[in-house]
Amino acid sequence: MLPPLTLLILVIAGNETVPAQTAPWKFAVFGDGRSDRGNDPGATNGVRWASTRAIAAHAASQRVSLVLFSGDLANGNANFGSLSNQWTEWKKDMAPLYDAGIRVLPVRGNHEVHQADSIPTWKSMFSDLPQNGPPGELGLTYMLETNNACFIGFDQFVHLTTNASGVESGMVSPWVLARINQTTKRWVFAFAHEAAFCGHHPDCLASAPTERDQLWDALGAKGGVYLSGHDHMYVRHWAPDSKGNPVLELVVGDAGAPPYALDHEDANPRPPHDLFVNAAQPTVNTNNYPMYFGYVIVTVFPDHLEGQWWALTNYDTTKLATEEPPARAKFVNLDTNGFVWPMR
Repeated sequence: MLPPLTLLILVIAGNETVPAQTAPWKFAVFGDGRSDRGNDPGATNGVRWASTRAIAAHAASQRVSLVLFSGDLANGNANFGSLSNQWTEWKKDMAPLYDAGIRVLPVRGNHEVHQADSIPTWKSMFSDLPQNGPPGELGLTYMLETNNACFIGFDQFVHLTTNASGVESGMVSPWVLARINQTTKRWVFAFAHEAAFCGHHPDCLASAPTERDQLWDALGAKGGVYLSGHDHMYVRHWAPDSKGNPVLELVVGDAGAPPYALDHEDANPRPPHDLFVNAAQPTVNTNNYPMYFGYVIVTVFPDHLEGQWWALTNYDTTKLATEEPPARAKFVNLDTNGFVWPMR
């Protein structure tokens, strides 16, 4: 009997044997599940528990093998209590995944650094994360190789500095670039909190253009993908590296934080090519959909990726502070019934 998730394909060509290929498998990505107010009906301890819990349960029901969370687990401000209490709430809301034995890989967002004890508390509460990162970033930046994919989560804040001109550095560790270059896995997914290009926030990887471009070149050479949040919306877009190789980015910052408009793309000297947008008004959303909370499932094949954006369609994101969340969540796949990458 073949082991799970393995499809044996043997092709003899001269003296060469093509190794076994990995059968299709799935992972989920979402982020920015924080709340903005302490008295919202769907928010507790700095976490939008209603949407975070609903997304976690739906992802678990889809039998994903892995979950990436791109930061801003909770609000982080001391008004919501200690970071320990806030992340405990987040873990409780993510219980459908943890209880199913699905591995969850979070990285810190900018709201994770609001309190002085962020790093030691993070390392204590998320000690199950891979401890293979660069010096000074163990448990913050890390790599996981599984099946035919390499996942590299990196912390953009532990070494962040800004010069007098406002240019940032320290957001992308050389360790990250080296691991992208060195992996032999077919698929490379780098993930962190801030997006690669200006969408709503001016604070993003575009503020560190040299490091962003180095990351893009490394991913472009590998056919890699960048996964992020920070902008509270869902955007699927791509941009070329310095050699013209297309790199896909999924901005999935729509797990519960107050929605933002995609209103600063013109700040990019070379804006990315938008393929699907769902953001707060006055953004013109794909198919004129309202702004929804949601998450993405990526199915990994040997030669391509297929993705679905599952939107939580019965949670009114314009009335978070006044209306109770839905008693039963309704999810609908709204991104063109599943996208394919590379584009065909």
